[in-house]
Amino acid sequence: MVNLRMVILIAKACALPGTITKLMRLSVYLSFKVSNAASLRNFCRSLGLSIVHNCKPTHFDLAHGSSSLIDFCLVSNALSVGFSSQGQCPGVSHHALIFGTIEIPVVVEEKVIEFLDFNRADWLGIGNLLCNFDFSPLYNTSDVDHQLALIDLLFQNLFSFVPVVSRRVNPKNDAWLDLDVVKSSRSMRDLAYFEWRRRPTDGNRRIYCMYRNRCKAVMRNERRKFYETMFGRMNDSQLWKSLKSFGCLDDGDEVPFIDVNAVNDYFCGVSNSSLMVNRRVDETNVEDSFRFYCVYIEDVVSALRKVKSGAVGVDGLPIKFFRCVFPYICGHFLHFINTIFMTSTFPQAWKVARVVPVPKKGGSYNHTNLRPISILPSMSKIVEHIVKNAIVEFIDDRKCLSSSQYGFRHGHSSTLHLLCLTDLIRDVFNGSDVGLLVGLDLSKAFDSVDHGLLLHKLRHKFGFSLSTCMLISSYLVGRSQFVEHRGVRSDVSDVRRGVPQGSVLGPLLFIMFIDDIVDSIAGSGCSIFMYADDIHVFFRSVNLLNLENLANSVLQSLSLWISSNGLAINWDKTEAVVFNTPVNSVIPNICLRRLYSLQVYLPLNVRRKVAMSLLMSHVNYCLEVVSGASSSQMLRVHKIFNSIVRYVFGLRRGDHVSQFVVKFLGLSFDKCSQILESEGRILIGRMLSTEQQPLVLGMGTTRATFHAVGNTDVVNIVL
Repeated sequence: MVNLRMVILIAKACALPGTITKLMRLSVYLSFKVSNAASLRNFCRSLGLSIVHNCKPTHFDLAHGSSSLIDFCLVSNALSVGFSSQGQCPGVSHHALIFGTIEIPVVVEEKVIEFLDFNRADWLGIGNLLCNFDFSPLYNTSDVDHQLALIDLLFQNLFSFVPVVSRRVNPKNDAWLDLDVVKSSRSMRDLAYFEWRRRPTDGNRRIYCMYRNRCKAVMRNERRKFYETMFGRMNDSQLWKSLKSFGCLDDGDEVPFIDVNAVNDYFCGVSNSSLMVNRRVDETNVEDSFRFYCVYIEDVVSALRKVKSGAVGVDGLPIKFFRCVFPYICGHFLHFINTIFMTSTFPQAWKVARVVPVPKKGGSYNHTNLRPISILPSMSKIVEHIVKNAIVEFIDDRKCLSSSQYGFRHGHSSTLHLLCLTDLIRDVFNGSDVGLLVGLDLSKAFDSVDHGLLLHKLRHKFGFSLSTCMLISSYLVGRSQFVEHRGVRSDVSDVRRGVPQGSVLGPLLFIMFIDDIVDSIAGSGCSIFMYADDIHVFFRSVNLLNLENLANSVLQSLSLWISSNGLAINWDKTEAVVFNTPVNSVIPNICLRRLYSLQVYLPLNVRRKVAMSLLMSHVNYCLEVVSGASSSQMLRVHKIFNSIVRYVFGLRRGDHVSQFVVKFLGLSFDKCSQILESEGRILIGRMLSTEQQPLVLGMGTTRATFHAVGNTDVVNIVL
């Protein structure tokens, strides 16, 4: 009697649409007889199963000198089996080893996205709707929310003339693999490999290596032809998107899957903390130095031109489409903006932000290493630009902001920041003093701004009128946000503190909020440099003991100001550096490893564009700081530049690049150095015009310990 026992179902996969392939291991306790094996084979065929190997014995009992047919491998689709066999494993197992290959095609689900194709919009229908739309309710109310609802209704009707287009998202550009010549070469390579594995002789190995090398050459050539054709048809926007999909760009902003609700709770947790500063705007007799007035159509057009970002907010309105419609509704939109200024009310619908988490430096995707970037409605950005232009014009005329702030200001930059700072360091080296640089980083500074304290400073320090403060308050209070990542949205949460990152007005309000930190250390003899929330304090003294006392006294005052303004120091990013011995300045290295992955497949014009945009931008950034550097320092810059030239023209490591440098830039490296010297002199002239001192390089650094004392926020420097 034949005893059959099904042991395990190993796998299920889709072989063809509508066809299921089942791979089973069937154990049969059966003494090996031809008649029994035939019966079992017929039984399997009656179930629609095929045996993938022969019916020889698979188990050997050496003690009793008997063999049995125990193990079978069965499939429901015999065509999916490539080859199969079995072999004995003496010393390893009493069971025979059954092996083979099976083809299991994987059906990849294509991702399809739908979007509004504004390039195919019915502009005739849009024009007719704009001419016949009733704007009279816009003038019958002074409620900005009702007015905005009417404008939103207009754009919703306009969207009906824009077709919805579906597009398949192809994550990989590997269409060259489907070419017949590539398929043929890969097939010959695989056949040679299988033959070599079946009969591992030296001759079969040589044949396999020949077909393998031939396949590599064919694939490389076809891939190069495919990319040259593909990149040749692309514009700049399509080029950068393709390079990003290939992984050539340093895409540090690609965040993996995250819990959007947890991230949103973390972002709003700081904003909704219980730490509140009890300062509010009062109606005391303060001179109104600044107030908003009605704007004109020229102001709106100027603000519209400054909106560069094409990101779409919760209203779903692209700024490009608004620019096309603006000539038809400019008068009505101007009336709406003036109503905002007259009523000092910011529309509630514009206070909802779509937050995109962007990782900071470090490669960690923890919640603490994500930066919330708010995507706001397009029309909101226009109003913010109008408000910002008015405030910037006022503070520039009155010189309200400290000259120590270099961030988010016209005529200031990180280059000037470094030039002024390194000039003080060089001055220490020229004398006999000792210098100390302390870098303070504020933890989640933008999200920790107290609205009441900010309005108090705008009112009493900058002289904003009550109506202006009311408009700023309406802009900040009552905001909400949700986090969106890879098409998944979190719940909407309220935001009670902070200024929105990614907005037009937020950075300006922040530097105005932090501006009076300079007053807390006035007369201390130290120098402070700020770039938004990054603060650098430079001390100098004749010896280390005096330097330590001075630093601790000033840092105690800074710590008191930071805590009293509802902010906190990020100790992980706070450092102190002592300057006493000149050494060579640090020239950053540039890694080309990621870009070399597609070097041989990119055309020359594409490699040149990539090098100018991604590589030379690192070389040119703050290059004025190394103006006048020593020959050894300039040699490092020269080596970096030579590596870029070799990448562009496909040269080897030891090849000369002099003639290719001229092709790349149009002049030699020595001429570039002379131009660099000229640019350095121009910047020195700009600094002298702003009562800043020029820079001479050659700074040295020595680490110092930096820690907090006890449970207080007082900083202690030990030198």
